[in-house]
Amino acid sequence: MTSPLVNDQNETARQRSVLAYGLAGAESWTHVDPEITGLAVLAQRALAVDFCAITILDGESQWSVSGTTGVPVAVSARALSICQRVLSSTTSTGVFVTADAALDPLLADNQWVNGESGSVRFYAAAPLIGREGLALGTVCIWSDQPLVLGQDQQEQLAQVRDAVVSALDSHRRLRELEALAYDVPSSPQSIPAATTIGAAVTADRWTIDAVIDDRAVRTLFQPVVHLASGTVAGFEALSRGPAGTALESPMALLEAAKKAGRLGELDWLCRVHAMQAAVDAGLHPSLSWLINVEPAGLAIECPPHLLAGLSRARIELRAILEVVERDVEGYATELLHATDQARRDSWGVALDDVGAEESSLALLPFLRPDVVKLDMALVRSAPKREAAAITAAVRAYAERTGAVILAEGIETEEHERFARVFGATYGQGYRYGRPGPLPESVPAPRHVIPLRQKLAPLNGQTPFEVLASYAESQRAAKKHLLHISRHLEEQNAAGGHASVLLSSFQNRKFFTPQKAARYAELSRSNALTIVLADGIETQDEPRFHVGPLREGSRLGHEWVVIVINPHYAAAFVGRDCGDAGPDGLRRFDYVYTHDRDGVIASARAYLQELKFASHYLDLSGLAAQPVEKHVVDVPPDSISAPRRHVLARLGRRG
Repeated sequence: MTSPLVNDQNETARQRSVLAYGLAGAESWTHVDPEITGLAVLAQRALAVDFCAITILDGESQWSVSGTTGVPVAVSARALSICQRVLSSTTSTGVFVTADAALDPLLADNQWVNGESGSVRFYAAAPLIGREGLALGTVCIWSDQPLVLGQDQQEQLAQVRDAVVSALDSHRRLRELEALAYDVPSSPQSIPAATTIGAAVTADRWTIDAVIDDRAVRTLFQPVVHLASGTVAGFEALSRGPAGTALESPMALLEAAKKAGRLGELDWLCRVHAMQAAVDAGLHPSLSWLINVEPAGLAIECPPHLLAGLSRARIELRAILEVVERDVEGYATELLHATDQARRDSWGVALDDVGAEESSLALLPFLRPDVVKLDMALVRSAPKREAAAITAAVRAYAERTGAVILAEGIETEEHERFARVFGATYGQGYRYGRPGPLPESVPAPRHVIPLRQKLAPLNGQTPFEVLASYAESQRAAKKHLLHISRHLEEQNAAGGHASVLLSSFQNRKFFTPQKAARYAELSRSNALTIVLADGIETQDEPRFHVGPLREGSRLGHEWVVIVINPHYAAAFVGRDCGDAGPDGLRRFDYVYTHDRDGVIASARAYLQELKFASHYLDLSGLAAQPVEKHVVDVPPDSISAPRRHVLARLGRRG
């Protein structure tokens, strides 16, 4: 009888294999290779499950690398882990799947299944088999609802497993080469910690500086199709680093550029390279080209050596700038100006990754995209109550504005059916084509992606000046207006996680401790709360930002409360008449409106002020919170689904 993959007889040899790969002990997990984390992200996103982790069984511990739980590395007791139980029970190196762990005799009594520490229902794992033919750990995925994993999806999980093993083998070979180069004894016990999985060692000549300076990026293209007709309407451009190098994957490329302080330069390079490739292909001018934009690239001007390519693209391409919410801290005004410029060039705007959670809807009214891209997780899993609420909001936006919905990640006929139920008229995914070179010819699109959104460009007006053009202002004393402010705050609270609250209180003395406590409480349940006032101290917390006005700002004369969510919009904006005397008797010329277009225009005017406050603004609170990279003593199975949306995308740049 064949022994299980993990057993008492092979444990000593198996531990030596783990050690040879540099995966043993806490010192090996001080830094985590972004490629490993990226593969966890890829599996979670591609397979539309709640969580994915790459686990290593080391002595008494299980180390877990995850890009999907909010904790990059976790350590837990190996004896209690699901992966340990599976590996010590199975003889197969294939994918282990249980649709409902609560009904599986092998797993039903495990504490992460039975409710004692967690409530895992669906679980699947692909064993990581090392060079010695022994199990190092697993690539495992799980959800808190029963799921069926099809054969194609099992093969995809196995492919991710193979990629992880390949990455681990590459690190091991580098360790062995370094041992030879520096005459280090080759036994695993003697390999220094500096050459473990987290070490920044590369076997090729490509550094991020070389990639950017030599313009060594590549562009692949994936077709976007009109779902009803199946005809191609355009392509999304996907950037890669030099083939066969450590910087080939988009995540590795972005991470390296960010660490080098050159993310903005890389973004411009990828953008213009993609545009030049599209122009050079000479395809039909009605095709649409979705080009990803990193927020960091908006903070700098286009490098001079790329200007010619950009200018040519502005004339010849029908481009749609695809805005990614990842890392948008400090770029609010730049984001608005970039989308304004796109529309002046007769280009469009797409908002990516909408729908993975409710807070992803928060940017819709400010950017007013022509294309709303549904997150692939929506079309790849059975519809849930939360998905119905999100897709209803997206459909309402599309119906109200004439925008179109595009579903990502469509691989099967069932995925396509879900996409169409959710309102998508366009789609992309392996069902229609994998990323690759552009074809030599493409028929003129029968269903051109419409670009209908027209927003008045930012022109330096204040919120009051904007709203005064929508409605006639009235005059009243402050004491007669306070109830409006309180009502809008209550409406914000009722708006849930997709609601945005923007306020200005003229001077810090009007933002009392009681008011500050009230706004802090409101911020805990919505997507974003921002407060500005003259002389106020900066306060920066997830989803709650308080900061001073710039010197001489005209907003210092205005009292502003704006609330926007997918189903409600209202603004109260008052301009101080300059009265002396008691605060409650000060008069304001004010506009109070529920006109959605007017409210959004006033909010965009408000956000211009953030150009001068961007040192504290963190708009990533709309979708994400910063994550510390450290080892924590919490099993990944016990971490509930966080509010942050994992926006890092493998298989694409952006």
